[in-house]
Amino acid sequence: MTMLLAKLLLRTDLGLGRALCTRSGLLTLRQQQQQQQQQQQHVPLPRQTARFLVAAPPGDSSQQQAPPLPPSVGLAARLVASVPVSARPYLRLMRVDRPIGTWLLFWPCGWSIAMAAQPGCLPDPHVLALFAAGALLMRGAGCTINDLWDRDFDRRVERTQSRPLASGELEPSDALALLAAQLGGGLMVLLQLNTYSILLGASSLGMVVTYPLFKRFTYWPQLALGLTFNWGALLGWSAVRGYCDWQV
Repeated sequence: MTMLLAKLLLRTDLGLGRALCTRSGLLTLRQQQQQQQQQQQHVPLPRQTARFLVAAPPGDSSQQQAPPLPPSVGLAARLVASVPVSARPYLRLMRVDRPIGTWLLFWPCGWSIAMAAQPGCLPDPHVLALFAAGALLMRGAGCTINDLWDRDFDRRVERTQSRPLASGELEPSDALALLAAQLGGGLMVLLQLNTYSILLGASSLGMVVTYPLFKRFTYWPQLALGLTFNWGALLGWSAVRGYCDWQV
């Protein structure tokens, strides 16, 4: 009798042990599956993305900063990047971030002013400053006119898709308002010169307006652009002497 009771107790313990092991194994398997699902749902962000997301508190967009510019970016582009965001498209439309065009417009003027100065004298710094301001304004006006003409074509070209008018950052009405301001500033500079120079400078406006059309209907757009850029060589001399010496 005692042996029978011992066998029954042993079988009961073995059954309970097996049941407990089976249940424990199932629980462990379920826990592993749940952990895997949670890991798939909560994938950690890449380190670079997380760095930009924590740059400012949630809901505070005024404190968010753009990534730093690479060292190869010039001073003019850094200047444009430092102004308020709302003003940047206007400066980019004027190509302030790419000042090479302004230099190309100014150097013929400066060269002519230096040649017109009296022998042994330096060029007049006041005249140089006027032409520097005029070069910045009129180069910007020329770029604005060009982008107004070509905005539909610029959208289809990869190199020009990011321009403010092509990308939709600015409307044509915004560009026209900027153009009016630039032409007004250029007129104020021109009125500081003598009458001969005023008429000579005003005559170059036609080339500024029609240059984009040369790209569409002729094979010589750079000829029109070269004439426009080098018109300042005539204007610089006349601003100092009051006339153009065609022999020079």
